Amino acid sequence: MNSAPRFINDNIHNERDVQVPKNVPRPPSIYFEPPYEIYYKAGETFELPCEANGEPKPTYDWNRNEIVFNPSGNDDRIVQLPDAGTLVINMPEDKDEGIFQCFAINDFGKSASKKVNLRQAKLASFAFVKPTYHKPYLGRPYTLPCVPPESVPPASVFWITKTAQGGFNVVNYDSRVSMDRKYSLRITNVVETDANQGLPYACMAMNNVVRSHVEGPLHFLAPTGDTEVTLPVA
Repeated sequence: MNSAPRFINDNIHNERDVQVPKNVPRPPSIYFEPPYEIYYKAGETFELPCEANGEPKPTYDWNRNEIVFNPSGNDDRIVQLPDAGTLVINMPEDKDEGIFQCFAINDFGKSASKKVNLRQAKLASFAFVKPTYHKPYLGRPYTLPCVPPESVPPASVFWITKTAQGGFNVVNYDSRVSMDRKYSLRITNVVETDANQGLPYACMAMNNVVRSHVEGPLHFLAPTGDTEVTLPVA
């Protein structure tokens, strides 16, 4: 079963539940519309919702990038649901990106949805860098760099340590080990166990929309120096 794209929609109003006398002419009012931004995964069906009330019952039009959009001109991949403005986009591609807006129209007026930015979710790989071997001094601060790859939407970034079985463990941050705003791993004072039994550290980026993650360059730590190091008092 295909998963829905990532979006949170809080624009479902209760106008469907409001008792309005039948056959009383009134202009359209959109009660179900897309959020401001939708990220979709290539190849996975998703919807652009648009529903309105009004008397007589409204018809619907869409614009894409401020130009009238005809769903039927997309290899039958995009269809509009009967008696609604909702678009169903099958097998979406990168060319489906754009700014979309729905309009509900009848003889008494026109209602416009908010504009929604439709973007294909992507996660690139990290730039290739050979494994790096570090020899930090015990008791001293040390930093491991991370340059996350391009991601739409922005990826969740965190640090891991590799295991002997080929898996990984997520680094638990605390007062001694943390990740800064530039995604670097900061160690305030190096200890012997930071060697991780000779297994490497890596930066990882995860994109929840494409349901994928990528691993960055490997960093090996081999702490050196005396275990008893007295740091100057700040």
